Amino acid sequence: QSALNEIFQELEFNRLINHSNSATSEKSAIDRSLYELVNTPELLEKWKNLLENSKVFAFDTETTSLDVRQAKLVGLSLSVGAGQACYIPVG
Repeated sequence: QSALNEIFQELEFNRLINHSNSATSEKSAIDRSLYELVNTPELLEKWKNLLENSKVFAFDTETTSLDVRQAKLVGLSLSVGAGQACYIPVG
């Protein structure tokens, strides 16, 4: 992080310095205890209901590789709002 800020300072990228610093402080404020591992039928049903009742949600796939030809799906990440997220392992 500090090496990146040094480069930004040298190039006078002041906005990026501010953005980088605020992003770092936001990351440290994340309470991961609010996130759930969906590993029972009951939790899967709970998240199905949350998704059905949400106007918007975020969805991401978790894989073994960034190379699409080699990647194997290992899980799904879902969020229905800030601090409301889960991971569903697959396979």
